[in-house]
Amino acid sequence: MASLTIRRRKTKSQRAASAAGKAGSAAWTFVKARVAWVAGKKAAKVAVPAAAVGTAAVVAKKRSGHSDAPPEPTAVNGTPKAPAGVA
Repeated sequence: MASLTIRRRKTKSQRAASAAGKAGSAAWTFVKARVAWVAGKKAAKVAVPAAAVGTAAVVAKKRSGHSDAPPEPTAVNGTPKAPAGVA
């Protein structure tokens, strides 16, 4: 047979301590979330300019005509292909 326990009501000081513990835990969770949010915001501020600089470097490299890509294939008779619209 299962033993029955008598549940007694917490005292006023026990309830106050429990409430204070829960409030402290909630406050700590809020602080950690806030710190993570600020860190993410700062990381985004650093990442956006870095991405812009990287993109600008790629565009400048493509415009300069220097690329690491292999040369374009030639036509059957050995003459290079001209872009469309160029005679």
